[in-house]
Amino acid sequence: MMKFYTALEDKEIERLAKASLWLYPFIDPSGMKIEVRDAVVTITGCDLNPDDVQRATALLADFTCVRQVRDCTWRSGQAA
Repeated sequence: MMKFYTALEDKEIERLAKASLWLYPFIDPSGMKIEVRDAVVTITGCDLNPDDVQRATALLADFTCVRQVRDCTWRSGQAA
């Protein structure tokens, strides 16, 4: 399915993304850091629940204003 992008400023996308993650009942966004640049959302954080990260990535990828979601999370002991 093709997405038609809605133009929003990066700060507005970031605000909407953070609010949506806290409102979604099956995601615990504690420890997730959300950054947006050129409509690309980057999720960072350490030792997050992988299921929460996967759900967050899928949720944010469905936003019409988001071009891409990057998962840059890591786990303790994981090679850099």
